[in-house]
Amino acid sequence: MTPGGRAAPAAAAILCLATALAYGALGPGAAPSPDFQRAYLPVAERIVAGAGPTLEDGSPAVRYPPGYPALLAGGLAAGRALGASDGA
Repeated sequence: MTPGGRAAPAAAAILCLATALAYGALGPGAAPSPDFQRAYLPVAERIVAGAGPTLEDGSPAVRYPPGYPALLAGGLAAGRALGASDGA
C-alpha cells in the first residue's frame, strides 16, 4: 500500500459526512413533506398497530410504494419499545 493509501478513503468518508450534515442543517428538510404526513406515516402507524399496509378505511395502501412505510414502522416500533416519542 502506498503512503497515504488509507487517507483517501478516510477523507472521502469525512467529506460525505460533512456534506450530509450540511444538507441536514441547510437543506429543505425543515418540515416533513405533505406525502409523509398524509400517506407514509399513517400507513406506518397502521402497520405497527397490526393492520398491515392499509388505509384508514381498511383498503390496501397502494398509491405509494410500501417500502418506506415499512421502514418507518420499524423505527416507530423500536422507538416505542424504548419509550421514545414518535417525533424522536
